[in-house]
Amino acid sequence: MMIERPYQVSMRLEARIRRKAAQFFGGERAIWMGDRPCVTFGFDDAPMSAVETGAAILERAGARGMFYLCAGFWGKTTHFGEMAGRAAVERLVVAGHEIGCHSAAHWDCAAIGPEPTLADLDDNRRRLGPLLSGARLQHFAYPFGSASLPLKRALSARFVTARGVRRDLIRGGFDRLNMPALLVNSAPDCMAKAKRALQSAIARRAWVIFFTHDVREQASPWGVKPGDLADLVAQATDGGARIATMSEALALGQTASARLND
Repeated sequence: MMIERPYQVSMRLEARIRRKAAQFFGGERAIWMGDRPCVTFGFDDAPMSAVETGAAILERAGARGMFYLCAGFWGKTTHFGEMAGRAAVERLVVAGHEIGCHSAAHWDCAAIGPEPTLADLDDNRRRLGPLLSGARLQHFAYPFGSASLPLKRALSARFVTARGVRRDLIRGGFDRLNMPALLVNSAPDCMAKAKRALQSAIARRAWVIFFTHDVREQASPWGVKPGDLADLVAQATDGGARIATMSEALALGQTASARLND
């Protein structure tokens, strides 16, 4: 089955205000103060190119990544290419990569509201659970980066972290329910920004979270070429940064939570 057209979040003023408010309010504060810089490489939706090529690039560096999966994409082809299925997910788990939740249907969760979103997340958990060798889904990434204040409250007890798309580094306090992250694609300006962000994270001993989608030579606008991903990985390791999954990075930074912006 082919899914051809990428979804675009609403640009209506009300929707934009809702998403922007969720970036700055209604969060839960956590503290990250690692003694060395940290980098997390995330792959959303899990195209096969990410599972095969992206994972292999990290493994060659002795590192592991985060794969935020949508079970509803299994067996389908999208603008990211062929999507991973059950067998590919099992290989990721055996190799030591961490699996995160990205919803089953990849809906715009802020637009549909908390109740249908939670039902969809439960569906994703049921389908992914048997493949995780006893591990649980602790980390979530908002599809399209689309969050809302009611949704953040609903996710608080379900996940350790929820990742958004606001560009920033983590050093000191951060909102665990809308964590910053930087999209990586192979456009020259995007790669230059990613490299500058990584350089800054290394200098500040901060944590930077990158995310992308497909990893192939003819990458989509939301994906990255293998050589560009390998360059970022090399920059991280050469700079003394630890490449870590979300759970590993949190443990390295000795986080603690408290209510933020009640």
